[in-house]
Amino acid sequence: MSKLNIDQQTIKELFTNKKADFLIPDYQRPYAWDENECQTLWDDIFAFAFPNDNYSEFDTENDEYFLGPIVTFKNDDNKANIDRKLFSKIRCDKDYKPKKKTAVALAIALELSYEDMTDLLARAGIALSPSSRFDIIIQYFVMKKIYDVSDINLALFKHGQQTLGE
Repeated sequence: MSKLNIDQQTIKELFTNKKADFLIPDYQRPYAWDENECQTLWDDIFAFAFPNDNYSEFDTENDEYFLGPIVTFKNDDNKANIDRKLFSKIRCDKDYKPKKKTAVALAIALELSYEDMTDLLARAGIALSPSSRFDIIIQYFVMKKIYDVSDINLALFKHGQQTLGE
């Protein structure tokens, strides 16, 4: 299960963490954030960090910049078997329609319940079929709350199905 860690960091620590991926949550995208708002945020951070376009004027001991809550996602051990390029496409392209395997891999990585997984798939215009071996295997593992991609891929392989992340 995903866990939430609350941490206070400097801007430098936040943006130099190579294991953090940033996104604007879908629920904010439609009414608040577009390219202009993102550019405004970056310009504001830059102006704060480089007063008068001179980084030496920045007082690292006393200057503070409050961003409010920021959520970062860490794809531990590539749990969804999705490479960074595809993950970035999923995050950034609001018109991207994932393939069934990609959506299923995300649902498994997030350890969604069967109901939540089918809801996620439906939102992507995808449904599981009772006549598909792949779908039956995925359904079995998710209903049993077994989210180990290696175990799932082994079962898929044994039944002649494409594995997740293939």
